[in-house]
Amino acid sequence: MCVNCEICIAVNQKTNFICLQNLSPQSKLLLLVGRLLEFFDREVNVLREFLKLIMPTDYAADIDALSVEIQITPFTITDEKDTIDNLMNANGGEPIISQREAIEKLGWSDNVDKTLAELNSQKASDVFEPTE
Repeated sequence: MCVNCEICIAVNQKTNFICLQNLSPQSKLLLLVGRLLEFFDREVNVLREFLKLIMPTDYAADIDALSVEIQITPFTITDEKDTIDNLMNANGGEPIISQREAIEKLGWSDNVDKTLAELNSQKASDVFEPTE
């Protein structure tokens, strides 16, 4: 165990320890994925046995034949703002997608064409509004 914390895991048959405190969530998951897969396999087996108890005995062979594939996909946080800023800087500060594509990608509008028309009409009416 490390002296700073109590959340270490044993590696290499309890001879080496890895401190989880300073690892990224993705690294922690990669270290623990084997244990998690074993846990989920046991849970699937428990569910199979439970189904055999509550279902008629005719279904036992079908329940055993069920194929379950467990996949663990680490979630990675990606900051789209940084990606967009990098692309716009590479493009000389010009937009990288059209306004219509941006409205569509955002997904807040049910009718993209109607929203775009409303935005354009607001721009047109702003031009004729007197300024103070």
